[in-house]
Amino acid sequence: MKKYWFIITLCILMLGAGALTYPSLPSKIPIHFNIHGQIDGYCDKIYIFAIPLMTAILSAVMAFLPHLDPHKANYAKFQKSYDAFINVFALFISMMFAITMYSAYYPNSLDVPMIITLAVGLLVSWIGNVMPKFRWNYFIGIRCPWTLASEQVWFLTHRFAGKVWMIGGLLIIAGAFLPPMISFLYLITVVLMMSFIPMIYAYLKYQEIDKGEKI
Repeated sequence: MKKYWFIITLCILMLGAGALTYPSLPSKIPIHFNIHGQIDGYCDKIYIFAIPLMTAILSAVMAFLPHLDPHKANYAKFQKSYDAFINVFALFISMMFAITMYSAYYPNSLDVPMIITLAVGLLVSWIGNVMPKFRWNYFIGIRCPWTLASEQVWFLTHRFAGKVWMIGGLLIIAGAFLPPMISFLYLITVVLMMSFIPMIYAYLKYQEIDKGEKI
């Protein structure tokens, strides 16, 4: 339980902030923004409590998933990185909570697309930094037929993908300063490249190793 103190603290802070501000919150709070940063979706203000509850539930699910993994013994080899991933994910959601709270009082005063794009870029770069530490498993990492079929391909692919994701994160950060529509299309392009390049690499490595074993 001690290793989850950060997430517990975040959830308590969000619940506390929601309770303290609830009486003064507008009856409808923003839950969605378009690519230009304008609010285009609202819901009842009770939703403000759903965000910390969702954070707690998702964090608990991610903490439990390793127990269901056939390769659960491998998690011990990257437990610190996995725990850090859960914490960073919770921090990302808490940022969305802060944006929702601020926008409820000051609608359309934040450049939400830029903030989220910068946060996504930082998150992706951080994941890229820890990705080489991920060991063979079914729940986190580059999971495709070739990495799941071979532990060696998994290792090589994640060492390569870590670099791709770090560069991809920096490219995403740079794209945050482009005009909204261009930034959105640019983000989609970078994400697709980050997704497919490691899988292509995994396929090629699998074929190379498979041929070597048959010789």
